[in-house]
Order: sequence, then C-alpha cells, then structure tokens
Amino acid sequence: MAVRPAYFDDFYSLIGQTPGSFYALVREDGAFLARYPVRANRTLRLSNSSALRRSIVEGRNRGEFTVSSEIDGTPRRIAFRKLAGYPVYALAGTDSAAIRHEVADHYGGSSDLRAARHAVAVAVLWVALRRTRAALRRGRSPRNGGRPHCIRPSSCRRSGN
Repeated sequence: MAVRPAYFDDFYSLIGQTPGSFYALVREDGAFLARYPVRANRTLRLSNSSALRRSIVEGRNRGEFTVSSEIDGTPRRIAFRKLAGYPVYALAGTDSAAIRHEVADHYGGSSDLRAARHAVAVAVLWVALRRTRAALRRGRSPRNGGRPHCIRPSSCRRSGN
C-alpha cells in the first residue's frame, strides 16, 4: 500500500487543533512517514534508544510513555499502537506543558488564585473552630441554639432545656 505522507500531514493538521497535539506514523526502523507538527526535515528518524524503538524491540504492539522528543526536544505524553499487518506504528500525544495548563484550568486557574481561596477557607475554618471552642468552654452547645449541653436527655426534658 502506498500513501503520500502529505495526505497524513493534512489529516493530522485538521485533527491537531488542540494546543500541544502530536500525531505521527513511524516505521519499525524509526523513520517518520508522517508527523504533526510537520518538520521541515522529513529524513529524521528515531534512534535505537528511543522509547518507541525500545518498545518495538520488547515486542509491544501498544503502550504509553512520557519522553522528551528526540526530534524537537518537547516533553510529551505519547500513546502508540501498531497497525495490524504493517511494520508501522501510529502515535498520538500531548505536550506536557499543555497537560499541565489544562489541569490548572480545570482545577481552578492560576496558583495565586488557588492560594487565595485556600487562605480564605483556612481563615473561615479557624474562626469557626475558635467560636466552637469558646462556646464549649462556656458550657453551651453551638448546635443547640446556645442552650446548655444536656449530658442526659432525661435531665434536659425536666429542666426544659
């Protein structure tokens, strides 16, 4: 089967709209058949010590790894799978920086904003703890509308508390 690499480059550029996207088709010998983002030098190939090539030697048909790219130095989380019947592997990945950015956005934005929210939460809990301790020292229940504690329910019913 013969397919022009430009076909895959065009396809990958269509689906690779998310910042940090990475896609590639790589032969068993480490040669890139197609890659997104596209590199000017299409003759680049992975070394024998690359994570993918080591996985191939180990006989793995699929897997995941985190690695700094030998081609452009970008740290990425990559998943791969062998195309059945061909000595070719499909790779898909995301830049580690894009993953960190997405996690930060999902869990509350910037670290300064998160720190401020944590500080407010700690302050509220500290005030609540102080008020509860003060009420308990005075023998009053913060849950009982400020009325005295009733150790035995029978004594509370008699006294009206």
